[in-house]
Amino acid sequence: MTNRLYKYFVDATGHPPPRGVNFGWIGNNFPPERDDQPVVFVSWEDAMAFCKWLSDQTGKKYRLPTEAEWEKAARSVGEQFTSIGSIWEWCQDWYDPDYYRSRERLNPKGPTRGKTMKILNREGEARSMRGGGFGRGQVVLRAAERNFYYPTYTRFDVGFRLVREVEK
Repeated sequence: MTNRLYKYFVDATGHPPPRGVNFGWIGNNFPPERDDQPVVFVSWEDAMAFCKWLSDQTGKKYRLPTEAEWEKAARSVGEQFTSIGSIWEWCQDWYDPDYYRSRERLNPKGPTRGKTMKILNREGEARSMRGGGFGRGQVVLRAAERNFYYPTYTRFDVGFRLVREVEK
């Protein structure tokens, strides 16, 4: 998701813009040279609000990808663009570190609830992230890398991408 498209959402809805010193938005605007860069400092909740808004505006169903969808796209062979190493991207799924060890292999939908995790002295259910943000080392830059955080979390290397559901 780019800064430019996210700004349409902020302007249309009054949703708070991303906050982050030296990484983009100042008030309700971002530097013009960054309009096609990924929007960052966006929480899972912000991303879900954007998906709802875009779906309402277009009449098409937009959502975050499941972890399985994200990984399938990231592993595509012969594509010009990679989904790995730019930013961490929120996924639709709740996070459960053990879920994929024992579940279906064909298009898994992810857990219906998150496993209670303790992160920075806080406990709660976490959402999944994929992608391996540029703020991390090369060890996490692989399609199978998983990360997680609370749905309200934001950071300089966290954003999202969309899936548009196809009508059957």
